[in-house]
Amino acid sequence: MKTINRRDFLKKTSSAGLALSLLPGNLVAAPDAAKAARALKKGYMLNTYPGKEVSVLEKFKNIHAAGFAGVEPSSHMDQDEVLRAR
Repeated sequence: MKTINRRDFLKKTSSAGLALSLLPGNLVAAPDAAKAARALKKGYMLNTYPGKEVSVLEKFKNIHAAGFAGVEPSSHMDQDEVLRAR
């Protein structure tokens, strides 16, 4: 069995990738342009919210009013309180 060093491996795989990129579009599976253009949604990490005295419900209301689509709660939070505020 012949061993190959890293430099030779990269030369061979890089040239193969270049050759595939030069093929016509109908031979290479490319992502559909309609699927690539998707609407991104913004989320907020609840752990970074300023003010520890604000309730979770008020935090959710403020984050929603600011235009965020989702919230990522911390794992150490009271799960029942987060579910009620949701």
